[in-house]
Amino acid sequence: MNEWGFGGEIKSWWDAELAANPHLGLGRCELERSSEGSHRRADLTLLADDGRVNLIHPPAVNARGATSGI
Repeated sequence: MNEWGFGGEIKSWWDAELAANPHLGLGRCELERSSEGSHRRADLTLLADDGRVNLIHPPAVNARGATSGI
């Protein structure tokens, strides 16, 4: 299995969890989503019901190696 296949499996798992647990307040899971103002894409992004980003993997890293806050 390659990275895209693995990402698809993880997204399927998250989609099932989100459907089974609407009380979590998470709206959807996306693969290969671009960050605003950047051409870099995250492998996996979890979004809240209101569209706010809750989790990005891998996290954005600046030139000094620090991760950006969400």
